[in-house]
Amino acid sequence: MGLQQSVQIQSTKKKIWEIISDIDQASETISGIISVRVIERPEQGMKGLKWEETRKMFGKEAKETMWVIETDDESYYVTQAENHGAIYTSSMHVEGEDGNCTLRMEFDAKATSFGAKISMAIFSLFFRGATKKVILQDLNDIKRKAEND
Repeated sequence: MGLQQSVQIQSTKKKIWEIISDIDQASETISGIISVRVIERPEQGMKGLKWEETRKMFGKEAKETMWVIETDDESYYVTQAENHGAIYTSSMHVEGEDGNCTLRMEFDAKATSFGAKISMAIFSLFFRGATKKVILQDLNDIKRKAEND
């Protein structure tokens, strides 16, 4: 289930990067995140940063442990999470010129167990639409902060 959403942001790449890479303050920026607790912090950069994120999803609180597996500072980072027999990968990309940037988020889920494959096949249409809405809301929350701070 690969998804992609993007928004145009009238701000600098540096400011957008500062917002999206400040995982500690994500719950202050993104309305869908209830709390963030950093578990491991690398000495420098983002690669290896690991945190527990609590969100409101489908009317319930959901906790995921996520970590950064790849990054190119001020350009993009990729995170991974594993839960319920699946591996979830998401990425945030900042592109374009200062004053007219694109913030793009990609999300993918791959089943690693038979049960997860069945669940994904059955519920993929429902979750796809709902997940796209969550991603777009996150991006718009970041846009609002980048353009108004």
